[in-house]
Amino acid sequence: MRNWDYRYSWLRDASMTLMALHWLGHPHEGQAFFRWMLTCCAVDRLVLHPVVPGGLVHEWEHPAWRGYEDAHPVRIGNQAATQRQFDVYGEVLDAAWQHFQYDDTDLSDLWPFFTELAEEAALHWTEPDEGIWETRGEPQHFLYSKAQCWVALDRAQKIAKKWQLVAPLDRWQRIATEIRETVLQEGYSLGTQSFMQTFNKDTFDASVLLLPQLGIVSAHDPRMVSTISAIRKYLCVPGDNDGLFLYRYRAMDDGIVGSEHAFLLCSTWLIGTMALAGQIEEAKKLLERFLSIAPHGLFAEEYDPLTQRFWGNFPQAFTHLGVITAILHVEQAQSSSQSGPLRGCRGWPQAT
Repeated sequence: MRNWDYRYSWLRDASMTLMALHWLGHPHEGQAFFRWMLTCCAVDRLVLHPVVPGGLVHEWEHPAWRGYEDAHPVRIGNQAATQRQFDVYGEVLDAAWQHFQYDDTDLSDLWPFFTELAEEAALHWTEPDEGIWETRGEPQHFLYSKAQCWVALDRAQKIAKKWQLVAPLDRWQRIATEIRETVLQEGYSLGTQSFMQTFNKDTFDASVLLLPQLGIVSAHDPRMVSTISAIRKYLCVPGDNDGLFLYRYRAMDDGIVGSEHAFLLCSTWLIGTMALAGQIEEAKKLLERFLSIAPHGLFAEEYDPLTQRFWGNFPQAFTHLGVITAILHVEQAQSSSQSGPLRGCRGWPQAT
């Protein structure tokens, strides 16, 4: 089992939190949180920030300490702060695009920063990185990072057009088109009938389930429909007959010692994308089962369906953000199809 120092806020997680606050009708909290995000970015461009101002991020191991059930090594600090994670460009700009649908603040002062993020995405999208999972092996050409670079340029164009800001729109559109075509052509494997973790390697990764939610491909696209089936088959953990509980990835040397259980965030991605693909009844069934493993309403980072135990960080904010998004996707999908009420979700936030 793996130990991590989680006394930080990740820009990726913060961007998703901001969007959830707005989706659930909390604009004031969203505005305050967005200001905090921008303050962090103004200080440095780390992918994560200490929750205490001035906190250290340098990672070291305490050899004499043991974690829960003898898990080791115990790490202080987090090396991910020094990594290249290109998906962050898209996540921050997507959050900004969503945020300013609710906030009429003048964008003039912020536009140079947003432009810089878009330019970084345009510059680096062809390069390998450590990706959303913060792997510690060799940098890879992760499909999710490429897709988020497309998001960065797409959302930057949307912001510029809506608020009539100066931007190299033609160049951004040209690069965005190239990224999207590359992702769709080189990222899909005819052999496995699935979008893959990286280019030219048949390695599965649950993050590709987010491609429709990013807007880069329709959930109804045959390639995405087959991807859903393949991910449920190849990433399903032992002890789960429903194809709900998934590993993040398999068959990749991530450079980290220790094993993992099902990563619960990936289950929420699966549910949301299935709803978008029109597989509403199956998505509802999986969502009801997912919610049943936490009758108290709190979720951990990982889960073992064989022992029905939570593992990892508890409670895990990332998982809860995924739960909120999955519920909203299912509710919106069933509202469109008039397929009937969703059971087992009383007390959870409703779509606004």
